[in-house]
Parts: sequence; structure tokens; C-alpha cells
Amino acid sequence: MASTSLFRSICVATYPNLPKAKQALAELGFAQNPTTGTYYDGKRDVSFKLGSGQSGKNCSMVFSSKEEPSELAIAFSVASTVGDKNGSANVLVHPQGKFAETKSVGGSSMRFQHRGRINNKSYFNASLVGVK
Repeated sequence: MASTSLFRSICVATYPNLPKAKQALAELGFAQNPTTGTYYDGKRDVSFKLGSGQSGKNCSMVFSSKEEPSELAIAFSVASTVGDKNGSANVLVHPQGKFAETKSVGGSSMRFQHRGRINNKSYFNASLVGVK
């Protein structure tokens, strides 16, 4: 799935180094909207938002997909999971793929949500959050 690969290369591979994520976005042709701070590439129905807040640093991706929500929830969880020192990992996935959550890189949590449908397209959000 192209969406999981993109999320891994922008968010998972760089987290929590937000300047490195910005560099990766620029190398892939994404441009930042000066008003919202959101990164778009103009070719795909995908955007990224980077920031820091009360819950820590975050890297968030919003995208549309024709894939089944449950398949995407599992794929994003697998692509983002970091196990404990024994290699064990807990992954929470809603049976219909409405949401998923797992521990990820640098002490962060990966959260995945099916955001609904707009103009006959299903939209999803995947994010890493939690490192201050």
C-alpha cells in the first residue's frame, strides 16, 4: 500500500525529528501552505501536518483510499509498531477498521482513524503522537 509506505518514510523514519520530516517532505515534492502549515504535493490526495502540542510532537497524515478500512488499520499498525525489549507488541484494531492504536518509535503512539466519506471518497488519518 502506497499510503503506508509514505507514512513510514515521512513520519516513522524521522520521528521525533520534525526538521528531518520537513526535509523528507520537501524531497518528495510536498510544499507547505503558509497559512495552515499543512504540506501538500498537488498530485495525490494526501497531506501532512507536523507540530508540537500538549501531547508532544506529532506527525499526521490525512489521505483518501479505496482500500478497506480494516485492511488499512492493520497495515498502518504493522508498519508503525515497535515491540518491547522482548519483541512483543500490543495492537488495538477496531473490527471494522474505524480506528487502531499501537506503540511506535521513540515512545510515541500511532493512531489510525477512518474519518468518513466526502464526495464518494473515504478519508483516513494516521498520526504519531506523544514525545515532548
